[in-house]
Amino acid sequence: MQIINEEKINFVYNYCGDYVGEDKSICESIKPRLDTNNMKFETNSKCVLEENEGYFSCMKKQKQCSDAKDSVECSKIRVSNDKKRCFYIKGNCIEQYKTCEDYEAADS
Repeated sequence: MQIINEEKINFVYNYCGDYVGEDKSICESIKPRLDTNNMKFETNSKCVLEENEGYFSCMKKQKQCSDAKDSVECSKIRVSNDKKRCFYIKGNCIEQYKTCEDYEAADS
């Protein structure tokens, strides 16, 4: 089992597409940056290794609520529906409507 040093990986790779390889653990350890001059990471994106016809690509994808590992990360994830957000409830980050009115409007 290979141990991944995330600090080292994120020093080498700024973006998902910088990694050219087939190791899922390396690709998914990369935290995409806002830009090359900035040391800040994108809070709403993750890297995912995808295979297409035998070729592998490390691609940037939008995080889902379920990707959050803790309440802080959960609160930073933005979902595509502006009437919903991620809530950390009983150890899980889940997507829910912000208000009862938003839920009722979607249900009708």
